[in-house]
Amino acid sequence: MSLVLDEAHSERQLQAILFTLVTLGYIDGSFDPEERKFIEEKIQEMVDVWISESDFYQNLDPGFVESVKQYEKQNLLEVLDSIDQSLSKLMETEVGIDDELNDFISSRLILRCFEVLSELTEPQRAALLDLVDRLIEADGTVHPAEVRFKEALVAELARKPPQPPTVQERPFDFSVRREPVGCPNHFEHPLLAEVEIPFPLAPEDLRVAAEADVALMQRAIATLAEVRRDGWGRLEGIASLSEMPPQEPFVDCLAYCYPASTSRATDYIVVGDLHGCYGSLKAVLAQTDFFGRVARYRASPETEPDIKIIFLGDYLDRGFWAWEGVVRTVFRLFVEYPQHVIPLVGNHEWLIERDGRIVSSVIPADAVDRWESTLPHSYFSTAKSLFDQLSSVVLIDRIMLVHGGIPRHRVVSQWQGLKNLNDPEVRLEMCWSDPVMVPEVPPMLQEKTQRFAFGISQFTAFMDAVGARVMIRSHEKVGPGFRTEYDDGRFKLFTVFSAGGYNNRDLPEQIDYRLAHPAFVWIQERNGKFVANPVRIAWEKFNDKVTNRYLTVFKD
Repeated sequence: MSLVLDEAHSERQLQAILFTLVTLGYIDGSFDPEERKFIEEKIQEMVDVWISESDFYQNLDPGFVESVKQYEKQNLLEVLDSIDQSLSKLMETEVGIDDELNDFISSRLILRCFEVLSELTEPQRAALLDLVDRLIEADGTVHPAEVRFKEALVAELARKPPQPPTVQERPFDFSVRREPVGCPNHFEHPLLAEVEIPFPLAPEDLRVAAEADVALMQRAIATLAEVRRDGWGRLEGIASLSEMPPQEPFVDCLAYCYPASTSRATDYIVVGDLHGCYGSLKAVLAQTDFFGRVARYRASPETEPDIKIIFLGDYLDRGFWAWEGVVRTVFRLFVEYPQHVIPLVGNHEWLIERDGRIVSSVIPADAVDRWESTLPHSYFSTAKSLFDQLSSVVLIDRIMLVHGGIPRHRVVSQWQGLKNLNDPEVRLEMCWSDPVMVPEVPPMLQEKTQRFAFGISQFTAFMDAVGARVMIRSHEKVGPGFRTEYDDGRFKLFTVFSAGGYNNRDLPEQIDYRLAHPAFVWIQERNGKFVANPVRIAWEKFNDKVTNRYLTVFKD
């Protein structure tokens, strides 16, 4: 069966076909030379058919047409190389400690194919499946993983996407408006001066510093109990946010709740993954004038807007200053300003105990390993106790802030109301999920690994169940620091990432986080209306030894 392309969409269709074929090559664990040769031959054939049957090239000089064919073939070979490299990079993705990396990679490869198949027509999909059969046999061996991949493709192509329900609901006024936010050239505060101290090298001095951090973490645990004291059980019996009665904000165990209000004036500063990047954290405090705004609100709450800074988790790993920089500062802010600081848990804060050791549940991870031999066990056991008690969701009117995303299909299908947000299983799953651009991720794929994906219809079903319309999450590195994942007019999903910077000295030189441009989201709530401003983090203002004292440990 020949593969005929639509002239208007031929380039995207060819790339979709290439991605599917290269994915099949990788699905058995190795992309063999025979498989690559087969794909290169198919590139030659497809370009020949595409150019020869295009009306545009009819009656043109044959030499010119041949040169176009060679150009397009070379272009697609470069696309092939790019896909090959991107799939190789996927092998380095972080997963749960008990996950099989091959299972995770297989699931993600299949889901990515589901995304690109939307570019193809029904006849093209049938022709592609014919190519898949031939590629499976190209290396002389039919691997079970290749057969499962083919079966998954066939099942996905045959499945009809669910239709969204038609509903009537009150309008929710939420918009995104980008406006630059500057950063002062000089920024200090007494609280930061107290915490911005690298771990000392002398054993006795390090012991004293560790004891002070343990005491701070214990204070943070006590502060968590205090802010939750009057909110226990308040979500019981409430089906969704649309049914929540007007009331003052409260914290019910794992959920911070700010019910709908037509009179509240609050600024919410939403910070994504920091991963040891203290300079990014300091820049956010400077750019938002956090300390000044808190002081002005406390002095005049009737005329000044309230301010909340919400950390979406992932304080640990990747960067150098996870413990003494980010963790210490975030929780010092929390104990000093518990009404203005909300620390959520990320998947990197899921520490577990194995054989008497505290270890990360993420692979790869480095924050615990880096200091395990020099800091006392009590340091990490106290950190685990603190992280185990952190909340996992903030609800603001119909906005939902989480670290990762939504729970698995199985959990959502049994949803019983907002009280489920306090379920430990829901807490874990909302730290580990990622969106993909397919209507629905097969539940079987979701169950295979701790880190899992969800599709568009699954997202909208969950948001409907909760009564939310906007979700802001972190968990994934996004190059521009802020990205729109979904927006169908009714539901919106955004990702914010707050670590990175091309020469950020808070990060190792070779880490790919340096390719990201960190951002935070400044949400202004005024009389029931919300405006979100994705703001570039001015990390470079705190990238030297004067403005970021952690860097003094490095030699010039």
